[in-house]
Amino acid sequence: MHQCLAIPDIQHLICELLRTELSLRGRSGPLFTLARTCRAFTEPALDNLYYELESLWPLIKCLPHDAWTVTAPTGLSILDKGTISLRRALSSADAATIQKYSQRVRVIEIDSEGYRVDEGVFHALGFFFPEYLLPNLKRLWFYDSPSRPPIFQYIRLFICPGLTSLRINLQGLDAQTGSLVNSLPSLITPSALRDFHLLFSLRKKAFGHAHLHCISSCIGTWHNLRNLRLTVADYDAILQASRLPHLRRLMVANLDKQQYIDQQEIELISKPFPALRRLTINISLDKGTRLLPLLRGCKLQELKIAQRGPTDNSSLSDFLAGVGKYLKPDSFQTLWINAPINPPEGVSFGAMVAPFLQYSKLQSFKFKLAQLPPLTAQETLQIKTSWPNLRTLCIAAHDGLACEGTNLSSLLPLASGLPRLRRLKMDLNAWCPLDRAELFDMYRRSRDFGVCNSPLKYLDVRWSKISHKEFVAAFLSEAFPNLLHIRSLYLGTDDGDERRNHRRWQTVGQVLLPLLRMTKRKEQLRLTHRDDAMDVEGDEEMEEDKDGADRLAPFWSGRMVDDDEDVSSDGNHTDEDGSDFSTDEESDYGE
Repeated sequence: MHQCLAIPDIQHLICELLRTELSLRGRSGPLFTLARTCRAFTEPALDNLYYELESLWPLIKCLPHDAWTVTAPTGLSILDKGTISLRRALSSADAATIQKYSQRVRVIEIDSEGYRVDEGVFHALGFFFPEYLLPNLKRLWFYDSPSRPPIFQYIRLFICPGLTSLRINLQGLDAQTGSLVNSLPSLITPSALRDFHLLFSLRKKAFGHAHLHCISSCIGTWHNLRNLRLTVADYDAILQASRLPHLRRLMVANLDKQQYIDQQEIELISKPFPALRRLTINISLDKGTRLLPLLRGCKLQELKIAQRGPTDNSSLSDFLAGVGKYLKPDSFQTLWINAPINPPEGVSFGAMVAPFLQYSKLQSFKFKLAQLPPLTAQETLQIKTSWPNLRTLCIAAHDGLACEGTNLSSLLPLASGLPRLRRLKMDLNAWCPLDRAELFDMYRRSRDFGVCNSPLKYLDVRWSKISHKEFVAAFLSEAFPNLLHIRSLYLGTDDGDERRNHRRWQTVGQVLLPLLRMTKRKEQLRLTHRDDAMDVEGDEEMEEDKDGADRLAPFWSGRMVDDDEDVSSDGNHTDEDGSDFSTDEESDYGE
């Protein structure tokens, strides 16, 4: 062995690279072989082999085979891999074996749904390891499945002072789980924890409002938190989070609706959320408007607001104006608003998004209401000029079938000037005969739709209505030449119009657009070969025949027809074998 391989740092680096590469493939055999065959690499290989565990099974399986057994899965869940249990009592030698490998574990996942562990194993380990089973653990994911008996009472085995990331999924918030949450600050060093995810399964039983205070009481203890995710929280928890100096991401799925938000208390906080960059919260728009002043001092990059259940739309304008007032244009990049409410009557889309036009660095914009007015060409032009860095654009109504939809001609401003646009989700009106006639007249006059260089690849049309699918496919092919995927929604209902529109969009995306792309490639290839051949032929004839230029004249005038292309008597293009491009669906022409 080369002397450089005897250096401990190099040995650990090699094993770490192996672990990183093999973890992507789900393999650990090479590290295991290296630990058994090379004495110099035994310790670093074992450190990386036990660095991250998907369950407690590998530690139990380190014991002799007569100490444990695995029962077959019950078949009730596809995630169920069986249950490991003890055959005999653990001895001091068994505990020493477990300790030898447990101190190497840095990341572990305890899941009561997949690799299940019998409760007797937890009890036996607790006798030998009253403090910490995994003393060097850094990241813990503890998932207490609602479909299994609770195991949260055994989490004490895995929590150690040096934890930097903790994710707990509990079956509900009650007196017992609340007591567990209250005990966490005394078990974890305040300066150690960076990521904290406290999630509850609220489907099995509702959370108790009387226990919400335990969440806010522990948040302020960990002053080095970077990421905080909560299933439920009260207003005090938000205020505690706003005082954390290093918090960069906050996610709250359910905010207590019974608690009053005091505006004066918000104003007393001098610099709320000084490091926050990403905020996701489920809240009513009126309470969201009251919380917006907390964002006045941060350089927020991402804001996602969702509201469940319809409410009064009177707070929509105030909320939109508040977003434009408190968020800084020089850093803001992502804005998602999802609220099942109707906008005020007579308010255009341009008026609703006017406060957001100042965010020139915006990259992702999603705006979903119960109903949305169709966009005009002027409004899409405003989007293009105001958000040149846009990558994702979603403007859709919750009830798409009842939405009038945006005309195809209004999409033309998006076909150029947005060099990073990749995804577009919008309710379209692809059946309007007047809009279709206007587009056809525009193309007949100029033979194109202007400079169309959009990199758009994914288009989601939801429940959009469509007719004359061949014309729609030709328009999309010209306006968005890089478009690859079209997605439409169909809920499997008996509505004939919904099913028919879904089939037509499928035909456009899966049949017509690929054919048009193939035809364009063949045309470009033919023109390239023709130009090369004409250049060679012209050079030879110029040397042999001075009148050669006269014979080339017909090629520069009149309509050129591809040798591989045939035109039927009715004007429809056919394939090389004479069969047309039609599908099982009837043509929309003449409807």
